Amino acid sequence: MSRPAAILFAIALSACRTGPVIPVEPPPPRLDMRSFMQSKWLPAEELTALTENEMLLAAWSDSQRADGTTAVFLPIRRNDGTVLEKQRSVTAANAFQNAGMQSVLVVPLFLGTPRTAEESPVRLSGSPWDGSCPRISPTSTRVRANNLRLLREIADKPMDALCISHAGFPSIDTDFNNTTRFAFESFLGKAIPDWPDSVASLDKDGDLLRGPLWDRWIFWRAAFLANHLVSCRKAFDEARLNAGLEAVPVILMVNGYYSLHTHESLNWATASALRQSRFPNAPSNYNITAIGDRFDALLLECFAPLPREADATASGYEAWSSVRGAVRAAEKLTGDMQLLVAISREAYSGPDGMLNNEEELFLNETLSVLESPDIGVLMID
Repeated sequence: MSRPAAILFAIALSACRTGPVIPVEPPPPRLDMRSFMQSKWLPAEELTALTENEMLLAAWSDSQRADGTTAVFLPIRRNDGTVLEKQRSVTAANAFQNAGMQSVLVVPLFLGTPRTAEESPVRLSGSPWDGSCPRISPTSTRVRANNLRLLREIADKPMDALCISHAGFPSIDTDFNNTTRFAFESFLGKAIPDWPDSVASLDKDGDLLRGPLWDRWIFWRAAFLANHLVSCRKAFDEARLNAGLEAVPVILMVNGYYSLHTHESLNWATASALRQSRFPNAPSNYNITAIGDRFDALLLECFAPLPREADATASGYEAWSSVRGAVRAAEKLTGDMQLLVAISREAYSGPDGMLNNEEELFLNETLSVLESPDIGVLMID
């Protein structure tokens, strides 16, 4: 990294007011992808029900293993943001490991119901975002502090890996609350009188209009999140070390379509790969906000039911919106990083939630696209 670029990044991160970036320790051993060939996502609400009955949990674990499940991802926050009782995740992780499956604890950073104005993501006037998925503003000081505390608290729990999810801003047309505004103004070193139009606005058709501060806004959002994620990784790793435990791999769950990553401003590429790829329309020095290098693997959400590039283009979409196209782009943008891909069974099903023969074939085609000893697969029902 050139000296001017390094100085610019340091200024951006210090303006985020989340503490200095401290290099993480050397990464732990790579994931054994054979253990993630057929992973399953167990929602926190279902986990709560299963852990009410020891026999039910054991029976569920055995049935999953018999069906070929190799790993289970366990979110420890419900959709409203409340944290599961820690003993539930311990009980479940032990049961899954006893059944011969990997156990991955998932920490959603900004998922939940906002409690205050500081935590409420404010969207642009005319935004189509309906807030159906409860999200919290990343600029909330309380929420970021709670993330670090939670990661330290769970560090000594049984797990084969940790996964961090919901780590970005809710959407491209958020977050414009006062806390975010003040943090951005601190980065700029000046007040913004024409807020939020100086950054962005929406026309009468709902299309985004970029203001004169747009490039600096996109750079700042990515730097802000990168700083918090580095702090999260450091807090977890240090807590494991202090507990006398070996390091475990840490996975970052992201929107798998990099062309859309600015919607959440989670720049999950690696700095070196992004510099070489010359991402179009990227702000100056944008590669220094890349966060992929800080994690051991990426979990790509690829929920569009389009297996191959040809399926996407035949349906009128860009080739990168297919599962295969998304994976190809990720491989280019992350170098030799390990990749897992999350697909949604619901996306392939009809209105009744069931899969007919044609839909089942299409889902199986997607799974065949992902057949590789180097790529893990997570099925979300």
